[in-house]
Amino acid sequence: MNKSQYLGQTEVAGFIDYMAGVINGSKALDFPYRFHYLHAPADFDEKFGLANIAGRLKDLFERYWWRRAYYGTNEALLQAVQQQLRVSLEGEVQDVARVRDAVAATMHWGLSPRAAAYNMAWADEQGFGLPAVLLAGKHALESENPDFSVFNGRVRMNAGYTKVFSLLCDGIIIYDSRVGAALGWLVRRFLASTGFVGRVPETLAFRWAPGMSAQIRNPSGDGFRFKRLGVSGGDEAWARVNVYASWILEAARIKSGAHWCADGNGLRRIEAALFMLGYGLPPSVIVQPPEPVLSQEPKEDAVAAAGNYLPFHYANGYFDVDELVNWVESLGRGFVIVGGRNATFEKHQRPESLDYWLRARSTNRNVRQTDQALIQRLAGTGRFEIAQRRCPVSGRRVGSLVLRGVGQIAPSDDGVRSR
Repeated sequence: MNKSQYLGQTEVAGFIDYMAGVINGSKALDFPYRFHYLHAPADFDEKFGLANIAGRLKDLFERYWWRRAYYGTNEALLQAVQQQLRVSLEGEVQDVARVRDAVAATMHWGLSPRAAAYNMAWADEQGFGLPAVLLAGKHALESENPDFSVFNGRVRMNAGYTKVFSLLCDGIIIYDSRVGAALGWLVRRFLASTGFVGRVPETLAFRWAPGMSAQIRNPSGDGFRFKRLGVSGGDEAWARVNVYASWILEAARIKSGAHWCADGNGLRRIEAALFMLGYGLPPSVIVQPPEPVLSQEPKEDAVAAAGNYLPFHYANGYFDVDELVNWVESLGRGFVIVGGRNATFEKHQRPESLDYWLRARSTNRNVRQTDQALIQRLAGTGRFEIAQRRCPVSGRRVGSLVLRGVGQIAPSDDGVRSR
């Protein structure tokens, strides 16, 4: 499907109108955000509040931060890397070393050290062919009739390389776990507002990834389900949603007439706002576990069978044990500390703990959610063992849940940014 055909789809045109209203503020966002103090700028709480309501998308752009720095600092850094990357790829003879350095700088800016090393290993495998591979990806992504098959083996697209291609290409956003979560959540709101019933239209089926964060990134709810990045379709599917999202947001930006994103960096500003929205989505309370259903879809995309849910002890509803297992696996160490704390959610001192993960999904986020009875019930599922492990923050041995049957876990690249 080419760009004109895609943007002409009825549901796509409707979502563009909806997003134009969200961008210019004529449609209220009223998004409840809760950011953790450990990673926010030192003055963020005083200026904006760690927990508050963003009435407009612009409010979230104004609250953008990454690694304790606001938008201006990060944008200046990215512009310098972008300049190096583009200049190094110009002409008939590219500067391979400078291209590699620019890719490395992008990875180290936006990924954990483990994920950056994982992605740079692939870049180094390309050797002198790295410029040609990146240019092939650029050509596909910038085309109005893109051939996404180039990402099926030859060119990589994931949480790292979406950043590289966003700097290399014109009109292409960074599409990571947080931006994907935000877009899915907005599509869900749009479909619900129109009374739409059924599966999410494929043209608006934006994908998400859990990453390493304990925050909610799955936008599914209200009867709508969104697939995960990296589960089916691989890099090709990632490239497709990256391009479709970029087309929609640029069309909505122009249609909105909003001044805050009207300049040459307007698309990047919208991406930054969506990034903040996708930091942590509001919990969708599971009143009762879903009934098991037969599905022809891959296991990861099917409705979970009954029995994979446990009730919260200090909040209404249930949580998904499979989702917890997937998150612990993404941490790359095979265990999670319990980390029970009597503190508010945004001031919790152990954001990579079971207690924090549970709070993010509960209706009582400021109430401790772990107790001995819940730990025993999790062990009783057969998925975990109770043990003492070294806390990654304090270095002390503390109560933990260890995944059963877990060997060495390879680094994940499906959202380990999480910028």
